[in-house]
Amino acid sequence: MKEPPWFPGWVAPITCAGLCLGLAGCAIGGRPPAILYAAAEPMVEHRAGMIDEPVFGGQLYLFEAGPLEETDEVETVVLVHGLSDQGVGDWRHVVPGLARRYRVLVLDLPGFARSDKGDHHYSFERYGELLHWLIEERAVGPVTLVGHSLGGALALFHADRWPNDVSRLILVDTAGVLHRTAYLKYVASLRGTGIFSKSPDLREGLNDFIGWLLEATEKLPGTDRLGQILADRKLRRRYLRSDPSAVAGAAMTEVDFSQRLHLIEQPTLVIWGEDDDVAPVRTGQVLSARLPDVRMRILPDVGHAPMLESPEAFNRLLLATLDSWPPAEPLRLPEQVPSHRVGTCRGRDDVSFRGDYARLEIQGCDRVQVRDGSIGQVIIDNASVEFHNVRIDADQVGLQAGESSVVLTNVRVEADTALLLDNARIDMAAVELVGRRSAVRSVNDSNLVFSICRIQSPHGSGTLHGAFEFNEDSKL
Repeated sequence: MKEPPWFPGWVAPITCAGLCLGLAGCAIGGRPPAILYAAAEPMVEHRAGMIDEPVFGGQLYLFEAGPLEETDEVETVVLVHGLSDQGVGDWRHVVPGLARRYRVLVLDLPGFARSDKGDHHYSFERYGELLHWLIEERAVGPVTLVGHSLGGALALFHADRWPNDVSRLILVDTAGVLHRTAYLKYVASLRGTGIFSKSPDLREGLNDFIGWLLEATEKLPGTDRLGQILADRKLRRRYLRSDPSAVAGAAMTEVDFSQRLHLIEQPTLVIWGEDDDVAPVRTGQVLSARLPDVRMRILPDVGHAPMLESPEAFNRLLLATLDSWPPAEPLRLPEQVPSHRVGTCRGRDDVSFRGDYARLEIQGCDRVQVRDGSIGQVIIDNASVEFHNVRIDADQVGLQAGESSVVLTNVRVEADTALLLDNARIDMAAVELVGRRSAVRSVNDSNLVFSICRIQSPHGSGTLHGAFEFNEDSKL
């Protein structure tokens, strides 16, 4: 493997002071320095600098730490940041401990931090090609790929497209994955809160991206044209100001994992901050339900950036997992259990149901939670309800909803008609609808969002990932 053209370049054992210089350093070529370590750390070897990269045709900032000699005896861990102009600085609390045991590669993605920025289509295909080139150039054998936020979605994409590059996956508060409409609905619910992340380092970039995403729904001439806008330089300038963060974030929302998640075979650890207000925990639950070799860990009292907000807990979990990979624990639906219980909610808010029921009736109630159980039939009228990890098995109609907003995550509904709707708004993620006569019927107009869902009915079977309007003439 050829040695990259380092500028500037150095190799040295360093203390914390040296590591601060190596990772934060002076601005290179006028680029802003990353903000790095403040606490004393044991010595590690490192080298850092700009290298020429062939995908975007610019220079990439790369930091290497740990044993620098390429050998099969030391595993390589690659860290990929999210929508943050700190770049490698997002991993400042992670690298020292990790580099004592592993060879570590940390990069500023093109368009971010000290890497070159240009008017490019920062697509996952091109970012994936860049990672593939980097792994071939600087690693021996497959790597453990760790990604945060956008970097988590990119790591997932890369493991699918270049499976021989990746031995294990660690996904940290991964953005994307859900259909763009579902994510926008979640983000819109946070509008007016002002701060979308507990981490000061990420607030500005995330607020900018989320603000752009909300604005784009009003400004872009149909979000179905987003792919065309991303690929066309003039349209990128017109609608996205050719801002790399906006382009990369928009490109992330274009990626459809619905056909591929169940084919990603690498052992995967999903880490999530319990209080994440950027990428909902729901996304992690979808990954846990759809990836075949997965285990999920939720960190309490932590937001979107666990490695910055709770570095000690994050590092303990990361190193323990790397040293001894735990068995798979995919999220499984409960078995169908016969029950005679009937649950009712009328005119009350914030009610929770858990366990098995023959029937649920919810009328005029807001913020109802239904979790972890099997149900014979559900009737919802003028209410807002969320279902998590639930199986519904009925003879005629599985779930009937009128004038209501319903969110389903990791739910299976089987009946003659799985969903019977009347002016309802249904948001589904990792949902399976089995309709012996029809999967969905709508008496009046209803809006449905599918994120990585499976449908089976006489009208068609397969995977659905998209937003649709249903009326009495629609068949599914």
